[in-house]
Amino acid sequence: MNISELLRAETSPDEESRGLAENSSSPTLCVRLLIVAAALLPSSIAVLLLLMPDFRSPAAIAMALPVLCLFLLAIFTVIFIAQYRALLDRIRSRNYTLHQDKVITLLLEDFAAGSKDWLWEADHGGELVYLSGRLSELTGHAQEQLLGRRLQAISGYPAHIRPWQDIQDRMDAREEIREMEVPVKVNKQRRWWQLSARPVYSAAGDFLGYRGVGRDVTDAHRAKAALVLAKDSAERASHSKSQFLNVMSHELRTPLNAIIGFSEIMANEREGPLGVRTYADYARNIVESSRHLQRVINNILDASRIDTSTFKLQEQEIDVAELAQVVVRNGRQLADEAGVALLSDYASVRAEISGDLVRLRQILDNLLINAVKFTPAQGKVEFIVRDEVDGGLSFVIRDTGIGIAKKDLERVFEPFVQADVGMNRKFAGTGLGLPIARKLAEAHGGKVKLESTPNVGTIATFTLPSARVIREAGAAPIAEAVAAA
Repeated sequence: MNISELLRAETSPDEESRGLAENSSSPTLCVRLLIVAAALLPSSIAVLLLLMPDFRSPAAIAMALPVLCLFLLAIFTVIFIAQYRALLDRIRSRNYTLHQDKVITLLLEDFAAGSKDWLWEADHGGELVYLSGRLSELTGHAQEQLLGRRLQAISGYPAHIRPWQDIQDRMDAREEIREMEVPVKVNKQRRWWQLSARPVYSAAGDFLGYRGVGRDVTDAHRAKAALVLAKDSAERASHSKSQFLNVMSHELRTPLNAIIGFSEIMANEREGPLGVRTYADYARNIVESSRHLQRVINNILDASRIDTSTFKLQEQEIDVAELAQVVVRNGRQLADEAGVALLSDYASVRAEISGDLVRLRQILDNLLINAVKFTPAQGKVEFIVRDEVDGGLSFVIRDTGIGIAKKDLERVFEPFVQADVGMNRKFAGTGLGLPIARKLAEAHGGKVKLESTPNVGTIATFTLPSARVIREAGAAPIAEAVAAA
């Protein structure tokens, strides 16, 4: 049974395809009984006339003959009507079958004309017994030349190559074939087909073969191969970039550390007076510029490493108050130089946090430096540590600076982006501080968020989850304190 026959069998109702045809091909039981009665009735009357003398009289015969004629007429009328109805049923059944044939044919023709897919059917030996015209177009061979051949033989490739061998293994195991891609040669060009099929069984459970659909997926296959090639190329480029950055890290940091070290000695006049105070100012400028350059280099290197698998946190337990004290002390010099008041409140928090000390300092340094940098002289920056209701811990840095427009609050977390071009010109920086801070916070399971109003100020909040907070004995988070109260 090929595909069109299967569709006819599945779409024809049992009553139409079987019941009407069977009932109309032979007389019904009622009609058969009437025929028998019509044949036996004259014989029965003749027997009665012979055996019973009373029925031989002319009067009796004259009465019996009209009755007999009427009875026979009624029987033949019923037989005629029954046979006429049977004939109508046969005609209706035949017309229905012809209609179904036309519908199925049109469906298959529409499918072949409107789809790039093609239908195929193979017998239990794997040889084609049905295929749609689309396959003939793809291969350039007539359907008669393709029937009776295996798909693998049509492909132009040997049966032992991996994709076709996988197809054959599935067919031997009577397993479903699902979107398997195989190579073919068409006009001496390599193309790819995608095959899907399901095994077909008879009503008795005997294996009949496979019925399925195929399509040409050459363009998609080439696009996929191009993506894989591009991915491999990008990975090689990323590896080369990492190697380059590692080399540059050493080549840049080594002389930079020497510049910072010697300029600090000169600025502090450790080896004796410089003689002219201007030289000491020059030396301090060298130290400041060198440290700024060092931060820029570190940020660029960190931005490239955080997204790679080589980035790992060096976990340890850190006292919150000590961490806050170091961050505030480092930021105070920058705040004094900018004429910004730096206030802090962290002494009341008694807890430790689990994390990478260097990376946590880097997060807080970036947030604090940003706050000081974008706050005008006579402004104010507050550094606050607070407990959260859920047991977590937050570092809050509030400033009275220029602020950030609402539309730019998320953009500033993109690498190399600052709020606007004018700000880039007025305030130095690479635009990497906030993106690095957010990524490092997420690596600790925390988050960094900004709230800001232009010309009013900005609030930067770095929050760590409760899982990273270690409370001292006797100290409870706010949630427990509220519950106890």
